[in-house]
Amino acid sequence: MCGVVGGWVTRAAGKPRALGLTPKDRRTILAALADSAESRENSAGAWCDGCARAAAGACDRHAADLDAAAEYRAAAARIGGDI
Repeated sequence: MCGVVGGWVTRAAGKPRALGLTPKDRRTILAALADSAESRENSAGAWCDGCARAAAGACDRHAADLDAAAEYRAAAARIGGDI
């Protein structure tokens, strides 16, 4: 679901009114993105044996969590939010 919201916000970047978003809608979306980013960052913080063996310092799953969190934060920034 979080990926869906992120994709929707990405497509809507710079056009919140064109989609009929109210200020409350925008706050709700920003809160969802913030929650999602925090959840993914917390998940990535649960290092595992795969992370210990990975040259990059994170296994594929945890690296993907960090990438997703960064995407959520970038989407929020594109619609004028700071999460």
